[in-house]
Amino acid sequence: MGFAERLRKMLNMSDDKSNRILITGALGYIGSHTAVELIEAGFEVCLVDNLSCSNIDVLEGIEKITDVKPAYENIDCKDYVAMDKFISKVGGIKAVIHCAALKNEEASGANPLAYYRNNIGSLVTLLELLPVHRINHLICSVPMAADSDSVYHSSLVMGERIIKDAMNVNKELRCTIVHHAAAIGAHPTSLIGFCGDRGDLQIDVARAAAGKDVNVVVRENRVMDYIDIMEIARIHKHIIEKEQSERLVKQDLTSGCRLSDIGFVKMFEYVNNVKVGMEIVGDMPENADKLKEAMRNIWRWQLHLEDLESDGKQKSGHFLGGS
Repeated sequence: MGFAERLRKMLNMSDDKSNRILITGALGYIGSHTAVELIEAGFEVCLVDNLSCSNIDVLEGIEKITDVKPAYENIDCKDYVAMDKFISKVGGIKAVIHCAALKNEEASGANPLAYYRNNIGSLVTLLELLPVHRINHLICSVPMAADSDSVYHSSLVMGERIIKDAMNVNKELRCTIVHHAAAIGAHPTSLIGFCGDRGDLQIDVARAAAGKDVNVVVRENRVMDYIDIMEIARIHKHIIEKEQSERLVKQDLTSGCRLSDIGFVKMFEYVNNVKVGMEIVGDMPENADKLKEAMRNIWRWQLHLEDLESDGKQKSGHFLGGS
């Protein structure tokens, strides 16, 4: 990167108020990669994150990649007063990319009120603040829900209804709702990446490959859509760059690549030339208890056939219950 380019990024075009983007949950997985993509495209980003699902070290990673130190404050975006002060301080924000939702679908069932409080509360706060600060473009970025009965999915449905109701009152507001497949990967520099907990497949596979865990537990029958985190970041940038004509746009991002857990491990092994130990866990379907006795009787029947063969008895379809 040349001196002129570094100087332009350091100045960050601060006089161009239409170039300023606020990102919530900005030090999280989606937010941090989006921040890098926008900075490298010449946008000025302002970041808020309460570090509940992220780490302050991510900010250093963003700075190292881009040679830019963006404005950042540790703020819970449910906090109307703190958000109002921050937006007033930075001023002239063109659009908001909202990445601050809690996203663990399984965990949402164990703590539903926390999910509703965060996912709905943060969205309502933003929708209240947008007209106050004359911000007319909101991008909500959320992973697709695999389980339509989950609390997480319910929070997405409620959020979309709230956005539509807000748009009925705020006629200037344009909104893009980005539902994306399960994000995987990291920035090519390895300076930022996924900082999640064990239990996430990409974390567990990488740890097992590095010898930190003996095996990765995979679900035999689970199949998921996956998409590169860098693709999500680029799409967010394109949405900001392109003036949308429709007031409400819903966009589903997938790579068209569906992998089983076992397929994920095998692809990781092939691409990286490593070995990963697997412990395969079978998922029992709903109401499986009704078939347990039938399963036992399959085996009893096979043992009966083995006895017949060992006795040398002639078998016919009719005798053995064939059709």
